Amino acid sequence: MSTQSCAICGPKRTSRALCNCCNEYLCLDHLKEHDDLLNAQLEPLIDNINQLADRLQQVNIDSLLQPIRIQLDQWKQEAFQSIERIYEQKSNELNELISKKLNHLRQETEQIQTRIAQVIRNHDSTNEQIDVFVKTIQNLERETTDINIKPININIRPLILEDNYIIFNVEEQINNDDPLMLSPIIQTISSSANDVDCIACNDTCILLHHHPTLCLYDFNLNLIKQTHPYPDMSIADMCWSLALNRFIILTDYDVFVLSDKTC
Repeated sequence: MSTQSCAICGPKRTSRALCNCCNEYLCLDHLKEHDDLLNAQLEPLIDNINQLADRLQQVNIDSLLQPIRIQLDQWKQEAFQSIERIYEQKSNELNELISKKLNHLRQETEQIQTRIAQVIRNHDSTNEQIDVFVKTIQNLERETTDINIKPININIRPLILEDNYIIFNVEEQINNDDPLMLSPIIQTISSSANDVDCIACNDTCILLHHHPTLCLYDFNLNLIKQTHPYPDMSIADMCWSLALNRFIILTDYDVFVLSDKTC
């Protein structure tokens, strides 16, 4: 078996092994030299990994997550404010509903009182008038009783909050200062490219114009109601008015208002 010379020393010295690093046959001295070079390269790596381990130990999770928690707290506060706003709105609507009914009954009662007092003063009562008074009073009594015993029907849809309302993205940095940065897609609704003409929303629902249909969706994109306006109506734009508490629909020639309860 022929021997190999050291690739560095040449014919002066015989190689002892094949170096896996350089794929050359080397003598013992140069093998040790190569081994020392490799170990020398490992020493700064040990320093680097030790420094990295120290940095990881010093990471304060609370400080790191504080900006995110501030955003979460703000979302929670805004969600509570939205619920409180809707609650106050519906409470006021409920009070107005009962107050309107009571005011109507009071006005009717006052009118009957005035008419009966006038008839008594004039001494010109008739059997027909008395019968009318009796029937009217009975009707008012029945309506007053109905207010106390007949329940008010209320339809409350459960407030469904899903996990995908909040998505954490740790794979890439998101620049919150970039006004063109879009959030990830949470949910979709099937439609063709030219299907949706206009869109508007309030705190509870989304109004879409799928020509020729107006569709009202909740925030989970479940269809709540739909209506068919005039077939030839061309809707140019829509928006929600806080002042009117209605959707405003702008056509080529007219302006319409639409309640999210009557859609």
